Amino acid sequence: MRGPRPVQMWDIPPIELKVTQYNLVQRRCAAGHVTQAPPPAGVAGPVCYGPNIRAAVTIAYLGHVVMERTALMLGEVFGCPVSTGFVASCVTRLADKLAGFEAGLNNALAGADRSRHDETPVPLNGATGYIYAARAGDLIWYGAHESRSHAATDGFAILPRCTGVLVRDDWAGYHKDSDPSRGGNMTGVGNMTGVQLCCAHLMRDLKTVWEADPAGQAWAAQMRQTLTKARRAVDAAVDAGSVSLPPGTLAALRDLYASSAGQGVTANAPGVKGRNQDADKLAIRMAERIDQVLYFTADFGVD
Repeated sequence: MRGPRPVQMWDIPPIELKVTQYNLVQRRCAAGHVTQAPPPAGVAGPVCYGPNIRAAVTIAYLGHVVMERTALMLGEVFGCPVSTGFVASCVTRLADKLAGFEAGLNNALAGADRSRHDETPVPLNGATGYIYAARAGDLIWYGAHESRSHAATDGFAILPRCTGVLVRDDWAGYHKDSDPSRGGNMTGVGNMTGVQLCCAHLMRDLKTVWEADPAGQAWAAQMRQTLTKARRAVDAAVDAGSVSLPPGTLAALRDLYASSAGQGVTANAPGVKGRNQDADKLAIRMAERIDQVLYFTADFGVD
């Protein structure tokens, strides 16, 4: 026997604008004073928009729908025409309600055991601006600044107060707060516990160097293999219920890493034929920062 073959159609039921009128009773006392019943919470003025409309406007506008189109959409889709001024007031109202939220979020990120920081360029009025991000667990913060500078990181007041392990790329702007000496050791400065250099950035850089000259920059391919091997070793240990790698495994990984980095430094030393300055900088940086690159092999809780 053949059973029924289901088919589905997903749709949204017709949206109808609902208007609720409240008749506020007025009474005059014997002395001639008029007393009026207060409106329900959230109701103000002779006509106002309810919380669902304000939420729809805010979500649409903050989701990158321009102000004029947001106002137009409310009229055409929901049958509720609003002004651009109302759209702006919704965003202002949300900002007012979140007045203490950002400070609390910044404090939580600064005090997190482990946090990840990054920055990326974005177009800004014909120039270039930067979006900064900080994340710890489910907490995510974004900040915008016109420059990639200490003025930004200092002004946001998260990075300078970090007390845990910082996962980051090797942008020089981080050095002031996490290792200005460029000594290449695990620990940072001040109250910071340590630094994990972002291996995703390093893997991309190594790939670029190797693809430009596979024969002359073979060390970069070897280093990618070493980092992959280290990641797999940690994953296998975690799956087995271990909290650390055996000392022999750690030593072997560090030897492989140091050997590959050393080959990179030698292959790009001044006067060597086929020397690549970008490869030279990368090799030296990785040689100096072995502890920061391999931090995750000593602390399984770090990405």
